[in-house]
Amino acid sequence: MGEHVTTPIDDWLEPIEASARDIGLAAHQVAAVAARARAIAHDAVLANELGALHRALVEEPPSEAIARVKARDLPATLGLTAARETLLVLALSQLRAARARHGAQGVADDISRATLSDIALWVLHFELQTGAPGITVEILDWAQRYLRGDLFRIGVLQFDLRPFGGPIRAYRHRRDRTLRLTLLDGREIDPRTGDPFADTSTRPALESDDAWMLVADPSSPILDMHIPAGTKLDERQVAHAIRDGLAFFAARRPEITPVGAAGEAWLLDPQMQFLLPKNAGLHAIQADCCLYPSSLPEAKTLRRLFGPDITREHLPMLPRDRMTSLLRAVVDHLAVPENTLRARGGLLLREELDAILARV
Repeated sequence: MGEHVTTPIDDWLEPIEASARDIGLAAHQVAAVAARARAIAHDAVLANELGALHRALVEEPPSEAIARVKARDLPATLGLTAARETLLVLALSQLRAARARHGAQGVADDISRATLSDIALWVLHFELQTGAPGITVEILDWAQRYLRGDLFRIGVLQFDLRPFGGPIRAYRHRRDRTLRLTLLDGREIDPRTGDPFADTSTRPALESDDAWMLVADPSSPILDMHIPAGTKLDERQVAHAIRDGLAFFAARRPEITPVGAAGEAWLLDPQMQFLLPKNAGLHAIQADCCLYPSSLPEAKTLRRLFGPDITREHLPMLPRDRMTSLLRAVVDHLAVPENTLRARGGLLLREELDAILARV
């Protein structure tokens, strides 16, 4: 593909191996990505095409850059393994610019390293699933959140300051401080499950009752929180991460006061209490949060749990001896046709966070 050249590695490819080491890739993963970078450098046409994609990822709006990567359809020309290694090369090629952004923003080095090392977590996760190092376009797309300097890892969680993305409104009682949640169409939801109540006819309407004040809706600034791959949740660590995340963004954007933290995750599915009955930390976090419906589809959860090429139809054919107890429980759960995985959002406002921090 393209003519063979012996010119020096292009500037954008030169730091790939050092960047791979810097974020903690294993030695064999570093070797694989370095070999892929050399192969790219020795194909003039491919190096030129990928160099243009690299510049788009660094400079253009992320959605436009990712659209260009998708349009290139690397698997069709390189094969699946080489394409996934090449996508990892593209992600690593952004690290130099990402570190420069962090430096310009005054981000502490330990936070910068922890944030950018998320790539290494995904490569490990991906290799355990597929047997080879690399990433998908879906992972590269997600990585733009931190490679562009918006999302940061603080403690055990990742955070981004943005408008609340949940499809709900939250109301607090002025006297007893309790919370009630409604969908945007007005239906009230059970914060323990995220499902609409079957009957709310005996409850007062929130909008017309002065005792209730609106405390969060899609216009509210919030810490959008995410759980890094492989993280074991602990109530104390999560609460401290949110506290530290609020302090981090208060220093960066003092003109914005988030109402709390919120995020969507398959782990917040209420069914996890039965699929993971011994995970006390997860159960405590679910109880701390007000749950609400999530837009995360089951198919995305299955790709994260089982691998980038797995759909629900594949589950009965997967070798159970290679599965964790969680994966086996998910397979058994979905063996019943009417069962589904139901990701949930979790909302934790400042008042509830303060109460948790006071006791953990």
